[in-house]
Amino acid sequence: MQAIRTIEPQVFAFIMLIISEESFFALGNQKGWDKLEAAMDPFKLLKAIARLHFISHIDNHDAMEEDVYDKLDDIRQGTHEALGAYTSRFKYCVTTFSAIELESPAESECTDRVSISRNTPSCWKNLSCMLSLKLSNRWDPNFSCTST
Repeated sequence: MQAIRTIEPQVFAFIMLIISEESFFALGNQKGWDKLEAAMDPFKLLKAIARLHFISHIDNHDAMEEDVYDKLDDIRQGTHEALGAYTSRFKYCVTTFSAIELESPAESECTDRVSISRNTPSCWKNLSCMLSLKLSNRWDPNFSCTST
């Protein structure tokens, strides 16, 4: 744990480097920002970011719902992105629906989000199987779609 403490300022700086410009300025306007910035504690920074992006929407569920659907609409596999990385990002996006008590999107809304031409048929079959299980709330991380 001591080793982590010695690099906290670097981790804090890295997080600040990669967040969006909007988040950067919004964090600076939050109450207690001066103390947080002086402490350079990355764990507290992550909590502040979570509060900024999620808790600020609690009073406005419609805005949060719109944000989640916008993220789903925008999510696409990057040109050089591995299928596993894309699948992880996609699963996090779908999980967000249940986290804010929304019904998961229909499978038909999701299965066209991978560039099929760059993936082998077996990869596509495996991804389709995983997405189908996830969307139907039957997802089990120990289950292998490749064995079906």
